Amino acid sequence: MGQRASVYQTTVNSASIFQDGHTEIFTMPGPQGNRVVIRSMKAGRSKALAKELDTKSNDDVPCLPPDQLISKYTKTVPSTSDECSICMCSLQETSGFCDDDDDAEGTKVIELVLCSHKYHLACVKQMINTSSFLECPICKTVHGIRTGNQPDGVMDITEIEDSLPGHPDCGTIIITYFFANGTQGPDHPEPGQLYRAYAFPRQAFLPNNTKGKKVLKLLHEAWKRRLIFTIGTSVTTGMKNVITWNEIHHKTSIENLNGHGYPDPSYLDNVMMELALQGVTEDSIL
Repeated sequence: MGQRASVYQTTVNSASIFQDGHTEIFTMPGPQGNRVVIRSMKAGRSKALAKELDTKSNDDVPCLPPDQLISKYTKTVPSTSDECSICMCSLQETSGFCDDDDDAEGTKVIELVLCSHKYHLACVKQMINTSSFLECPICKTVHGIRTGNQPDGVMDITEIEDSLPGHPDCGTIIITYFFANGTQGPDHPEPGQLYRAYAFPRQAFLPNNTKGKKVLKLLHEAWKRRLIFTIGTSVTTGMKNVITWNEIHHKTSIENLNGHGYPDPSYLDNVMMELALQGVTEDSIL
């Protein structure tokens, strides 16, 4: 752990690639303080993996304003007798958010392009007034780029040759997350209050095969969007104002002694479903 902390301290301010014994280390800043460190025993591999993950593009994740979200992810459709699940009024009636029955927006009906659910235009505008993405109230499909409130930290990615149980024909990807204690910002539960990075660093494991690399790329994107962790109350300890997992499960053990390790044939598919619920899919990666 001391070695990793030293590497973090010496490379956190700029992109770099260097040797640490037999390990090649590629480090570069991430969006808004979230950084990525990639390690490999093979020469040139850390930089190649960074390219695979598109780590070289670490600008802030772009978010569309409400009017552009509506333009990109909805289309106007004829009204039906169905109920708008936002205002609970019929789509043939004026939106519950409009006082004027002659308001064009209040009577216009739109359909979300990714899931085909229908709502009043005025209701959708009200729903996303302060949001950078559009989440369908019925099926939770995310339209646009959802971002979270994960604090600044470091995502450390290491490749090793040892295999995980259930994946004997490939090596292992180790992800280590580093955070420090800090002060909550305006998008956290208690702005101005301290938060604790309890039980960090934390490690997670993936098989270094085609599907494992796909999951790694999606997790990297979720990291850029600040979705992997949040600040709240720990489910396991009950501690408040701590950094907690944010509904994207990780395998934190090698062996499956407590349900958090391998073998688990369904894990990679399950975590991709969890990532998709957060709006992180291959199609959404910029």
